[in-house]
Amino acid sequence: MDRPAGVRLAFRGELAAAREVFQRLLAAAEQRGEARSGAVFLVQLCEAGRAEAAAEVVGRLAGQAAAQDHPWGLATADRSAAVVALAGGYDDAAATRLAAAAAAYQALGLGFDAARALLVLGRAQRRAKKRAAARQSLEQARAGFEQLGCKGWARAAAAEADRVSGRRAAPGGGLTPGERRVAELAAAGLSNKQVAARLYLSDRTVEAHLSRAYAKLGVTSRAQLTRALRPPA
Repeated sequence: MDRPAGVRLAFRGELAAAREVFQRLLAAAEQRGEARSGAVFLVQLCEAGRAEAAAEVVGRLAGQAAAQDHPWGLATADRSAAVVALAGGYDDAAATRLAAAAAAYQALGLGFDAARALLVLGRAQRRAKKRAAARQSLEQARAGFEQLGCKGWARAAAAEADRVSGRRAAPGGGLTPGERRVAELAAAGLSNKQVAARLYLSDRTVEAHLSRAYAKLGVTSRAQLTRALRPPA
């Protein structure tokens, strides 16, 4: 089946192969007056950093969605156009458009699409040093994914939030949320590489979080770390 195969290829980053599949779907969909097939590919291209390839179908998608007055298509056209614009640098109008798309998805009961849009928005805001806005978007994305039971996506949003600089210090000199997540996984027996993969962090970031956690807790080994994190009896 073309559609699942194309989505799987796009998610794996095999965009050349995915492009061939979705170009066929897009051509067939346009003949039938449908927008969704092309939109799925468009979103994947945008979020994979291939804005130049995505731009060629943004207008076609928007035109189809407008002609059909299709709520999902209209929200996706806004989301995709905003992501294309943000790929060229932060832009307040594009960020506002992406936030509006997330709200439209939520109103349609499409929580996963809404959370995905907020994750992309938060990442763009973080890179533009819009710290307060980034924290809010990423926390909403994390909460949305958790509500849907999408644990991997929730971890990705939480890891992105941990990269926002200027976070408030933890009370009483304790661990930050990022340090605690890393420390708990390390104490559970995961290697640094496993922790990095689980939390979508680099090995270096895991090492830095763990080093700071050791210093704050006054420990020098994982055995001591496990005991330090154990709730008091």
